[in-house]
Amino acid sequence: MHEYSKEKLGKDICIPIIKVYNSPDEIRFNELPEKFVLKCNHGYKMNIICDNKKTFDLEDAKIKCKEWLK
Repeated sequence: MHEYSKEKLGKDICIPIIKVYNSPDEIRFNELPEKFVLKCNHGYKMNIICDNKKTFDLEDAKIKCKEWLK
């Protein structure tokens, strides 16, 4: 859908995808920018927003993602 949106609406309207993970255990926190969103694409309201990496609880985020992926 992301590629389709870029084609139809223009690349400037789409938020860049940093990385696609198949499992929460694959998330490499050090590779992510200071602010980011973790998003499960298969559901509704399955987003985790990080406004500040210094205060972000990655382990809690992984637990939530694993629950959503069950």
